[in-house]
Amino acid sequence: MTGGTTLTSAAGVLSLLDEADDSLKVHALRQLNKMVDHYWAEIASSIHKIEALCDQEDFKSRDLASVVASKVYYHLEELGDALNYALGAGELFDVSDRSEYVETLIAKCIDEYIVQRVRQEESKDSKVNIDPRLVQIVERMFERCFEHGEYKQALGIAIETRRLDIVSRAIKQSGDVPDMLQYCFGLAQRVVQSREFRRQMLRTLIDLYAGLATPDYLGMCQCLLFLDDHAAVARILETLISSDNEQNVLMAFQVAFDLHENQNSPFLVRVSSQLPQPASAEGDAANPKAERLTKLKGILSGEIPTDLYLHFLYGHNHADLNILNSIKDKLEQRNSVTHNPL
Repeated sequence: MTGGTTLTSAAGVLSLLDEADDSLKVHALRQLNKMVDHYWAEIASSIHKIEALCDQEDFKSRDLASVVASKVYYHLEELGDALNYALGAGELFDVSDRSEYVETLIAKCIDEYIVQRVRQEESKDSKVNIDPRLVQIVERMFERCFEHGEYKQALGIAIETRRLDIVSRAIKQSGDVPDMLQYCFGLAQRVVQSREFRRQMLRTLIDLYAGLATPDYLGMCQCLLFLDDHAAVARILETLISSDNEQNVLMAFQVAFDLHENQNSPFLVRVSSQLPQPASAEGDAANPKAERLTKLKGILSGEIPTDLYLHFLYGHNHADLNILNSIKDKLEQRNSVTHNPL
């Protein structure tokens, strides 16, 4: 609406771009920015004039011209050019806007940022620089996620862009650190393709697990298992069983049971070999460390879990053997499957 009249063409506004007075050009750009979604096809015929203003260094509203140019190219489905001009728009490209235009270009921006970040990480070349304008928009996107409490979204983007600093921040600020740690651990296993980055992520998670008010030894050792760091696991287990706190001792046994469930026997053998021999802990008769080490090694070897499993099966076996044997005797032995399990 202009003066109570509905505009049916952008021609009048576009003509102002030919004026010598910059204030008129700025007014034209403001109006074009409002009507571009409806009149983009007509505005596209004068896109060269808008681009010229974007490149004119003494024009004070270059960012406004960039926004208009970006939206025109967006409607023309030229997303590369649309993103390029959006990067030149600075703060006028509002990442908090939930419009299709903004969401599409943010996705394009993140994709481009991921490509450049991966190239930078894998090349190990400090000369591979990322467009600072691209970085600025991604940083603003992260801040938007934090402001709206979208921590899992921030975490997902951080993992894709290999930003471990944002990974740590999203987990710490989430309000539910244990849940976010578990969620991040799952993403590290299912989503991350780069082996080196996965290792870096797991190391970061170990530090976060250790930094909890009550350290999560289970989570730490699960990460160390995937890192194949048997020596670190052995150090944690030995520290726990050497503690005077009974909860720590029980935690050591629980960690051992959880590691055994992963069925990585070579790893468990290496962990067990790193632990002291029970005989070396028998110097003090009152010292229970030798007994704890024996139990711990029994869990890691599978001996104790197997005994417990068999005890459970026998304890819950309600089959009547007399009936089974009677059935067996009455059936023909030849080709009878009932003779195999009894």
